[in-house]
Amino acid sequence: METKNKIIGKTLVITDLHIGLKKANQSRLSIIINVFKNFLKTIKEEDVKNVICCGDIFHSRIALDLQALNVGIKLLSALAERCECWLILGNHDLYYKNSASIHSSNVFKHIKNVHIVEDTTEVEINGQKALFVPWLGKFDKCEKGAY
Repeated sequence: METKNKIIGKTLVITDLHIGLKKANQSRLSIIINVFKNFLKTIKEEDVKNVICCGDIFHSRIALDLQALNVGIKLLSALAERCECWLILGNHDLYYKNSASIHSSNVFKHIKNVHIVEDTTEVEINGQKALFVPWLGKFDKCEKGAY
């Protein structure tokens, strides 16, 4: 597998945001907004160049609340203005339990600096090989012993 994606610089890894948890309860949305404010502060103070989200940006896999959707788009857009964002699909991001053909991360695909990882992808992070393996990702194309 050839490495095409190179990630250089400080990288913040986040996971399981579950935006919209508890039926998009306002207090839960306020919590995630405050968490993102801290992310943005850290990104600025620490000169972070990349954010890797390891899945489950939204909570519901079936019906996405419009308020949660809007909050998610605003928050990811703010991150992407400051750094490269890699979104690895998690199980809550998928509509079907056994297929990644429909997923909620598609709402971010037109945002500059957002990379959606739908399939197993080899990356290089500061000179080191790594694999991004989304939910239902396969290892069949990976070199044995390379990781």
